[in-house]
Amino acid sequence: PTTATPTTTPTETPTTATPTETPTLAPTASFAPTALPPYCQQPHLTNVTADFYPQPETANQFFFHNASATHTSDHAGTEFSQSSFGTICGMSYGVSTSVFVHLEGVLWQKTAGSPIEQTVTSSYQEYASTCYPILRTDTIYVDRSTVYLSYACHGARGSFVLDLGSFDASMTISGGVGTTACSTSRLNRGSYDHIDVCVKEVDEAEFGAADDSRTVTFAANPGGGLPSLAPVTSSLTLEGLPDWIQGNDATSLRTETTERLEPRPDVVLPVYDQAFDAANAICVLPIHPVYEFVTPQDSFDVHVFVNASEAVEGFTVNLQYNSTLVHNPTVSQSSNFRSPAVQDDAWPDSYAPDFHLLSIITSIADSDPADRTGFFYLFKVTFQVKSDVVPGEYYGAIRPKLVRLFNSATNDLVTMKDMATFDFRDFDGATTGAIRIAAPVAKGLIAVSETSTSGLFNAVELTGVPVTQSYELVELTDFPGPDVVAGSVDARARAHVDPDACTKTDSGADYDFEPDAEHCVLAPQADISADIEAAFTLSYGGTTSGAVSLYIHHVGFSLALDDATLNRLPGGVACAPGDSGFAYQRSRVRVLLEPDGKDVSTLVALQEFNTTAGAGFVRRVGSFLYLQGTQPAASANLTLGRESVAFEVTTAVVAATEIRANFISDVAETSDVPATVGFPFFGGLAAATMRTDLSSNQPPLAYGFAVVKIVFADGNGYLLPADDEDHEVILETLTAGIEFTAPGGTDSGGVANPSDDLEMITVTQEAPFECTLKAINVTFKQCGDVVAKDVAPLFLDIPQATSFEFSVEDDELTPPDNLARYWPFNIPVRTLFRVYVNWDDGTHSMMAEHPSVTYSTNAPASCANVSNAANSLSLVEAAPLNCTDVTVTACVSYPVDDPTFVPECQTVAVDVVRLTTLESWFVPSPDVSGSSNVTTLYRLPCTASNVTERAEARTAARLSNGAYFNANGGYKSAMKYASTDVGVATI
Repeated sequence: PTTATPTTTPTETPTTATPTETPTLAPTASFAPTALPPYCQQPHLTNVTADFYPQPETANQFFFHNASATHTSDHAGTEFSQSSFGTICGMSYGVSTSVFVHLEGVLWQKTAGSPIEQTVTSSYQEYASTCYPILRTDTIYVDRSTVYLSYACHGARGSFVLDLGSFDASMTISGGVGTTACSTSRLNRGSYDHIDVCVKEVDEAEFGAADDSRTVTFAANPGGGLPSLAPVTSSLTLEGLPDWIQGNDATSLRTETTERLEPRPDVVLPVYDQAFDAANAICVLPIHPVYEFVTPQDSFDVHVFVNASEAVEGFTVNLQYNSTLVHNPTVSQSSNFRSPAVQDDAWPDSYAPDFHLLSIITSIADSDPADRTGFFYLFKVTFQVKSDVVPGEYYGAIRPKLVRLFNSATNDLVTMKDMATFDFRDFDGATTGAIRIAAPVAKGLIAVSETSTSGLFNAVELTGVPVTQSYELVELTDFPGPDVVAGSVDARARAHVDPDACTKTDSGADYDFEPDAEHCVLAPQADISADIEAAFTLSYGGTTSGAVSLYIHHVGFSLALDDATLNRLPGGVACAPGDSGFAYQRSRVRVLLEPDGKDVSTLVALQEFNTTAGAGFVRRVGSFLYLQGTQPAASANLTLGRESVAFEVTTAVVAATEIRANFISDVAETSDVPATVGFPFFGGLAAATMRTDLSSNQPPLAYGFAVVKIVFADGNGYLLPADDEDHEVILETLTAGIEFTAPGGTDSGGVANPSDDLEMITVTQEAPFECTLKAINVTFKQCGDVVAKDVAPLFLDIPQATSFEFSVEDDELTPPDNLARYWPFNIPVRTLFRVYVNWDDGTHSMMAEHPSVTYSTNAPASCANVSNAANSLSLVEAAPLNCTDVTVTACVSYPVDDPTFVPECQTVAVDVVRLTTLESWFVPSPDVSGSSNVTTLYRLPCTASNVTERAEARTAARLSNGAYFNANGGYKSAMKYASTDVGVATI
């Protein structure tokens, strides 16, 4: 590097050369295509059926088709489509099941864990047919005047999850109080027991001196064009007022305001002589009852008001309370006064051992004196009821005393005066207050289902598993609240209780109740012969819930065999002593629901089948059920529950007319099953296409699955699974580049066979570039004897290379010993190759590391070298300066084993970049825009002899490709400086 001073001052901002973009080269030539013979066409899979089924033995199976899929074939493959679907009962709203593609009943699973799965979700919701309203607050009070009515609803089939799109419910209170819409947001939520609430506050003006009876009417409209449900009425009592108050005063005497209240002529205040007493106070307790301890605790307020002839500046009040009844007092004062000093003292400072003395002392805040004159609110104390209190009326529970009330001159307006105290009683001059404590009283029961199925599908005959429906009992109390607190149910308003009895209200005898201490569990009998509409009640503590109904679906079905005559197979030698050798045919077993014929075989448990005379047994292959003949029987029956079908097993030997292996390479969806379904549901379209062309361009070239099917002279035919203890299927390749992998195995390319029933076929690059009519030998052996043997065609549509593109990841390199490899230049010393081969099917593959691709360079070994193993080009350390660029050639020979193929080649140039110049100079410090470079530092005048000007160092670097790096910006930390004479200058 040189240190020559630059001719112009570099800029402060680093300027980096724009890197050269990696070139994308056009193909230099096209590979000559190989013509396929005319018989290489996508075969019509007339002997391979495919359908959409649930997987066997999985939960929430409710979605089935009514008829087998329709198959059509063309050059693109064989498409199968399904257009008639339905649900077997009104499954719970939101419940999902999965439907899968099956070939001959075997799950299509191209890769492990990735079957073609489509999710179907039940969208069925019933309209409400019955509602259970319970008026919980059947008595209200002027200071707790909200009416609460809880209710639940279910549909005609018994679901508590409803279609609420046009549903509405309302509560009307007679006497002109009015109607309010009920909440519906919790009806479909099991976390709230499907119980919602109606809330209506009754105006205080409705209350009079005597008790008043009103009627509460609950009405519901289910929507969907259905008629409204019959209204339900209940009685409501408005408790009469004590004589010291009129209705509107209940608001005034609970108004926590900073403003002056108007005097209440209808409030009985103690008479005072203003000449003698300049002020007075009253204490107001609740009229309504407070509730014994439940979680969360009930609380109540005690309000204190003052009537003063002049502005009040401060006060001291003692409030004694019975600490065996209430506790946890909290004080909040009018904002006209400062936060008070509060002291809570027990005996002996209190009135009696059972009492506490609550002292409240404060003075004014910044407030209008007019708001502290006349009749105004002073403060309130909030109490909670203790946990061990017996319900009842407690007199003298609160004892207030006005210790001191003073004016702006701190003169006492009144001292040590007992307050008139008002509560639920008529006023008799009392100076102590009473409270009444109540326990929540049960007002009714609602029975709700823990599940939300629209009816019960009694499939015990199919599955062997009894079905039940469980109900729980919710007791609702008169605790005044919406029965929901902070997102959960309120234990004060409702509770789950264990039913004493579950009682039928219908005459049905085909269902029972199973013993369960906490629930009512309904269980239909296994052999019901018709649908049931069950109706029943739950009881607890002498109270009975409203009648709940549930629709129980009778499972009517029939059995069908594809072939009721199972003949003996050729050979028929016993496989073991005493064993018939399973040398008999098998037949597909179908379980068809009535009346629409849905095949629900996937639901059926094998142990539920029975056969007579030991003539056969039922086994499952994939999703299909098969009856396997075991020994001769002229007349035998296959039985499932109450249904049976006759069959025979004969000794007549039946010849196989065809054995065919179809090699399915892929199945592609073309249309999905419906995402949501109601009940019943028919329609929609699901479709997929099977392909048999083993086609790919990555090693291994292709893989698929062998679907082997045998057909006999009597027309019977069925799938021959690969992994089967009863027979042996042997697939032998007659051509190179083909291998078979048994279920659970892994091929030579590391691809695992995910199927449980099908052999996997893998086609490697050594396979011929055309299909063949005699590619595979297929042999079916039963008990060691060959039953059938044939050759199977293989359709190999292996893509052919048409062109390729060659490039490098980095088109600039530097020798390993050159500083350009380091920051901030970061020029690499090695680059990888990229070779993309384009195929005649429009795809392309990265094949840079493939053995058919070779690399070379024109550069001498002292400059660079190419590694075919590492797929890379590297510069050599100490490469000579005349090594300024390197040319790399990539040649593709495809296919590898074709001696007539002429390789095609492409070249790419790589530039060699070095650090060529390092330049340094000085500028004034501080630097001023437009200043010249500094070569001399002068002594500063009027300073010590060693105080001179300062200069700032500047450095820049240049690469051989013209890139310029100014080290004074972001690269400053890359530079190190040193002075050659520190006695003269330091840096």
